[in-house]
Amino acid sequence: GYIEAVREIERQLQEGKVVGMNKFDDIVIACGSGGTTAGLSLGSHLSSLKAKVHAFSVCDDPDYFYDYTQGLLDGLNAGLNSRDLISIVNAKGLGYAMSQSEELQCVCQIAEATGVILDPVY
Repeated sequence: GYIEAVREIERQLQEGKVVGMNKFDDIVIACGSGGTTAGLSLGSHLSSLKAKVHAFSVCDDPDYFYDYTQGLLDGLNAGLNSRDLISIVNAKGLGYAMSQSEELQCVCQIAEATGVILDPVY
């Protein structure tokens, strides 16, 4: 799963496959079910990457996802606090695939300025 994804990121960084970069400090993701958030945060903690995971909650409130991740960590006897591993922000908006014009303008501006295309669905 996503713990393996962190290992792959770490391997590519170590092998110099990410041009001009040998580490990064943050992973930023949308959070819809919590599984990706939990896996990436635990994987990052267990690896040398140690990147902080910033999750933008698109359906439930942040406390739900902190508790969900904490339950997984407790089930693994990890001895970790989810709030130390993850920063979760409520980003629900109007609902799934219901973007406001200001949000779509922001997506366009970021794409034009950086070449990064953001997914407006969440």
